[in-house]
Amino acid sequence: MQIGLTLFVKKLFTKIEINLWLLMLISSMHFLFLIIFNILNIKEMVYVNIYSCINYVLVFILYYKGNKLASYILTYIEIYIHQIFANYFVGFNGGFANLLLCTLFIQSSFFTSNIFRILSSIFLISTICVMYYYKSSYTAADDWIQSMFFYINTSLSASMMSLYGILANLSQTQKISELTNQIYMDFLTGLYNRKYFKDKILPTFNENESILLAICDIDDFKKINDNLGHDTGDLILKLISNSLFTISTNYKANALRWGGEEFLLCLKCDEETAYAYLNKIQTHIKEQEYTALKQKPTITIGGVYIQNPIRSDFDTYFKIADDELYYGKKTQKNTINLKYIIKERQ
Repeated sequence: MQIGLTLFVKKLFTKIEINLWLLMLISSMHFLFLIIFNILNIKEMVYVNIYSCINYVLVFILYYKGNKLASYILTYIEIYIHQIFANYFVGFNGGFANLLLCTLFIQSSFFTSNIFRILSSIFLISTICVMYYYKSSYTAADDWIQSMFFYINTSLSASMMSLYGILANLSQTQKISELTNQIYMDFLTGLYNRKYFKDKILPTFNENESILLAICDIDDFKKINDNLGHDTGDLILKLISNSLFTISTNYKANALRWGGEEFLLCLKCDEETAYAYLNKIQTHIKEQEYTALKQKPTITIGGVYIQNPIRSDFDTYFKIADDELYYGKKTQKNTINLKYIIKERQ
């Protein structure tokens, strides 16, 4: 229960949940109304807002348990009931109809059925027109009270619509970001993929800088899959990826999953840093405790350090790094082979 509540709170502040924030704002409004109506001694509205507050406790319980549609329906009904009674006991000039108008907009966030949205919109507009037509028969409060509520409700309506607009924009931005991650992220390891390198990293290559390109390959990975199973193979991929990510982050380098058991490393650096970075990665992997595995995995690294690289020659650089990797796999494994291309600028 406590873990679920913690995740619920974390979700509120780490992911843009428009409906959850709207529910919080709407429920807060009724706690405010409860205090104001109690001070003004409008007993009928005190009782209505007690119902509203209890209703929102139930709404959040349903939302927390995942029954969002029920929580939205209860919210929709409560808003409608509250504004009807508020117009009757405070007066039409109190501005409670403004809150009903807000419902016309936020209902699109609560409900997905276009038919329901159209019918509810017609119903709400008709209700506002009927309330306006019969406004002279209400048990209206004093003019100053109606005026006070008009300013309160206008401010609350503006706040609600502003919040809705801001959150809708943030939510859209977040969805675009999540979609981008799906395109550029390897789902198993959490590292960026080959497409990310070609779209985002390769275009940044500058002839005035020096770069390291290296390919990492897990030794005897096919045997691991055949003898220990693909689940163990996936676990090793994740463990190796964690090491690559940790060290690469410290060096401000890029570690990507290139495909299968191969990873690509890219770092803009000087000659000494290039080998130190690769050596740090291999050392980190060797020193890890793989308690769930019968044997420690190792990696072979083949790389090329290029001074003043030419972006269009990437395929050539990659081939050199791949040749260095192949040589290491063929001769010794669990080693680093790094070639240097020192090219003076013309």
